[in-house]
Amino acid sequence: YARADMNYQSKTFADEFNLTWVPDRTIVNARVELSNGPWTAALWAKNLNDEQYLANTFFTAVTGGTSYGGILGNLRTFGLTVTFDLGAGNR
Repeated sequence: YARADMNYQSKTFADEFNLTWVPDRTIVNARVELSNGPWTAALWAKNLNDEQYLANTFFTAVTGGTSYGGILGNLRTFGLTVTFDLGAGNR
């Protein structure tokens, strides 16, 4: 089988005062999988468009000001997963 999915997140505010925000983002993933008996091989890719985005944000309020920070999400990642089902013959 083959599948693709897209995740869109609009601009999101990072604090309760709406002083800063995380820009919108669109992430596209895909997967192609083949099965033959107990064997399965899947070729997959995450973040196909190689979007650089903030996965998480945080802020620290201290005397004298507020500090904002963020953690970037993963860039394009792809791989091949091969599995063997030991119980396939018992079904």
